[in-house]
Amino acid sequence: MTSAHAERTVACRLCGEALHGADLYLGEVPVCNRFTHDGSCRRHPLSMTACCSCGLIQLWRFPPPEAVTPLLPWISYNEPDQHLAAAVERLLGLLGRPPRRVLGTGPFDQPLLDGLTRDGAIAHAIDLRQEHGNGTGASYPYLEAIQARLSDGGLAARAGGQADIVVCRYMLEHCHAPLDALAALGDAATPDGVVLVEVPDCSSFLRRCDYSFPWEEHVCYFTETSLAAMASSAGFEVQEIIRSPGALEDSLMAVLRRIGPRPPQPLVSDREGLALFETYRDRFAPTGEAWARLLRTTRQNGGKVAVFGAGHQAIMFVNALRLNQSVAAMVDDNPIKCGMVAPGMTSPVISSAQMLADPSFTTCLLAVSPRTEAAIMAKCAPLRDRGGRFYSVFMSPDALSLESAPT
Repeated sequence: MTSAHAERTVACRLCGEALHGADLYLGEVPVCNRFTHDGSCRRHPLSMTACCSCGLIQLWRFPPPEAVTPLLPWISYNEPDQHLAAAVERLLGLLGRPPRRVLGTGPFDQPLLDGLTRDGAIAHAIDLRQEHGNGTGASYPYLEAIQARLSDGGLAARAGGQADIVVCRYMLEHCHAPLDALAALGDAATPDGVVLVEVPDCSSFLRRCDYSFPWEEHVCYFTETSLAAMASSAGFEVQEIIRSPGALEDSLMAVLRRIGPRPPQPLVSDREGLALFETYRDRFAPTGEAWARLLRTTRQNGGKVAVFGAGHQAIMFVNALRLNQSVAAMVDDNPIKCGMVAPGMTSPVISSAQMLADPSFTTCLLAVSPRTEAAIMAKCAPLRDRGGRFYSVFMSPDALSLESAPT
């Protein structure tokens, strides 16, 4: 579903122009971390768009930070780190001298800090959640609190001084004011220091027309072009952007040097990203209809559908594509999640053993990393042995793709 929203006056987070292009309306969806025991959860409108002026892809309707603060102590996220050993070597080479002090600003920085301090540099990692409290028993501030404090500035004071290398992994995409966040990171670096910012590259999921990847906590969606434009607008010179391939999305590591005030420069508009978004937007309804047809066929043949994996991508997939009423259960072997109701669902999460014990489950949608799909299918071989089918939510090659589904 798309809508032009002619009355919209929201400004682009990069160039400041009014967002007036047609958007992708993902509907009123629940916050992805709202696991409950009774299935009750509030829904919020979620809309993506791309700035017609600079091309930055971003959310313009989404829940406020306080609405996404986790209410459970075990909510946490992981980010890839297999590529960091090579990144350490490149980063040290670009700095041009051994660092004396390195600074981490978020929860995903420690593996990189460990590599950067191997020759005796001092590492300081600040926890920006502390100013919100690390958990009161009613809520547990996390990324939504960190992004707000990051944009407030004052990082050097919090860390006890500037650092030669300032690291910020997988946080800029969460920032409601990303230019302010970049300025704060620059202020925390020594005059000849560097800032490393790492973000996910959105190009792969846009090309796949994968609607599990939008997330109410990711307000900016970067390509290499838009990341460089954001850094330039914040007063940085881009030393290098290091692309690291991933199973579902690449990571982009931008190594930046602060160059201070300068005359305004014309932005390089991300026309390719804008075109990718427009195709992604236009394919939303047909893709949702194709998945709904597959699930409807399964039910008409007397079978039930399970989604394996109860992470935020699986939750977004079933809610944004309006499939939650056609999914009988979400499956996850994490004992913390089993028995709880995933956001937007009405029945509790079950284990793989429970799914296999019920012969009426005939279709399983895999919402797990492609690296683990083969192992999951082997573990759940009894479902295939009785004629069941596995389909990959992420369109990966190991499981059946949506295009192979019976019509």
